[in-house]
Amino acid sequence: MFEIKSRDGRVVYRDDVSDDAREVMVMALRERVDLSGAQLAGMDLSRLDFADAVLTDANLDGCVFDSSNLEDVDLSRASIVGASFRGANLEDASLCGADLSGARFDGSNLEDADLRDARVERGSFVRANLERACFENVRADGAAFTRANLERSNFRHAHLAEADFAAANLERCDFRGAVMRGATFANCNLERSDLRKADLTGANLREANVEKCDIEDAILDRANLQDTNFAGCRGTPRPPAASNPPYR
Repeated sequence: MFEIKSRDGRVVYRDDVSDDAREVMVMALRERVDLSGAQLAGMDLSRLDFADAVLTDANLDGCVFDSSNLEDVDLSRASIVGASFRGANLEDASLCGADLSGARFDGSNLEDADLRDARVERGSFVRANLERACFENVRADGAAFTRANLERSNFRHAHLAEADFAAANLERCDFRGAVMRGATFANCNLERSDLRKADLTGANLREANVEKCDIEDAILDRANLQDTNFAGCRGTPRPPAASNPPYR
């Protein structure tokens, strides 16, 4: 016998025959059991079909979802700290308000995924497909998006200090009001993105393509702009902050 319990000890699903956790999980998914609040921390859930599953508020810390199908899965407000989603499919998945700190999505597909208000500090999305993903109000300081495809993604008011977007595709993204202090955009494509009121203090934009972007009131203090392409940009960046005069 094996039971899947919720965080408060309630039995979410039970099988009286098998004592194999993975096998019982497969059965629960096939029966479309509502797994809201399930306590599944540390489980190997790789190569499973989670399509349309409901895992809101679940504890999935340290779980392995590598190569799994999580299309349309609902992971809202779940705790997924340090989990691995390498090569997984999360198209149209909802991760609103989830804690994904330190999670790895390298090579995964998150097209149209919703990560609003999520925490993704130190997360990794290297070479992931994040086209049209929503990162509005996300906290992703120190996250890695190297060589990822983020075309038309929404980063409005996101916290992205020290994030790494080197060589990423950021065409037509919305960065309005985003805080990206010290972030790396070297060799990335930001063509036609909206950078109004974005804080790029100390960011590295070396050899980045910022062609036809809207940079009205953007903060570029101490940014590395060597060989950055600003052709066709609209708007005027905010003037550098005046340094305090010496005390007399």
